[in-house]
Amino acid sequence: MKYQSIYVLLFIVAFLVTIIVIPWVKEIGVHYKLLDFPDNRKSKYHIPKVRIGGVAFFISYLSGIFLLLISSYFNKSIILDKNFLFLIIVISTGFFGIGFADDIYSLPPIRRLFLQYILAAFISIKGFKIEYIDLSFLRSSLNSIYIPDLLSIFLTSTWIVGIINCINWIDGLDGLAAGCSLIMFITLFLISYLKNQFIVSIISLIFSAICLGFLRFNFKPAKILMGDGGSYLLGFLLAYLTILSGSDSAKGLDLRVPVLILFYPLVDMFAVILNRLKNKRLPIYPDKKHFHHRIQKVVNNEALTVSILYFITILPCIILLSFY
Repeated sequence: MKYQSIYVLLFIVAFLVTIIVIPWVKEIGVHYKLLDFPDNRKSKYHIPKVRIGGVAFFISYLSGIFLLLISSYFNKSIILDKNFLFLIIVISTGFFGIGFADDIYSLPPIRRLFLQYILAAFISIKGFKIEYIDLSFLRSSLNSIYIPDLLSIFLTSTWIVGIINCINWIDGLDGLAAGCSLIMFITLFLISYLKNQFIVSIISLIFSAICLGFLRFNFKPAKILMGDGGSYLLGFLLAYLTILSGSDSAKGLDLRVPVLILFYPLVDMFAVILNRLKNKRLPIYPDKKHFHHRIQKVVNNEALTVSILYFITILPCIILLSFY
């Protein structure tokens, strides 16, 4: 395996930093009372938990990137596009910042959505756009679709904002969002590695390690929650990396990559939005109509509900990997 040592090193470091930092983050959260308290969507038996676990994500992420840069300095065979890497770090920091601000100050939904769109539009204008959609896998006469520039910026921005909120919405049971994200990042790593997309594979592996380390504290009964800071960071990187991994300079975006990797959160989001619109409610306001609410109501077991949703996440990822 090319770069085997750096992959192993970054995975171990990201995992260890996560499990070392989380207890410290938890102490800070308890001290400043940054807790997730019961509301009308939570059980009356809900125990308040620290909601700033995303800080550990961010610290581990930066630690992994720093180690990557140090490694590339001493090992000249590791070639990095530093401008590309810098842009990813800046934008992901911005989305983490929006989520973390919400964890601290409970921002209004409209303000959060506005800030998300501003940041998503910025990275789209800087060059990250869905310009061509590859349809060759359909074996039709139409091999690709061109998307005009302004429409491309709008669609790409909406994709980023949508996936960020997808991941945030599935973060409703202990271990659910982190476990599903682990599955999705592992799939991303395998695909990007096979396609020789070094930075995509590295970031995917780092976040696989982060999610795995976080699950040690987030499985039921969870000791800490990732909060909006964590879910926004995961959501942005999943939105960004699935498009990068699914894109080919000659053909465009293969929709199978983002759609199958993110199948469960995407279907959950569309089902919830349609239900809210049907009931004449704005989609940005929460309810108890997500798949995890519905399944738990039927099986009456949180761990079983999470296991079912892990399976629903894994299955399309396995189908996708069978194409490679």
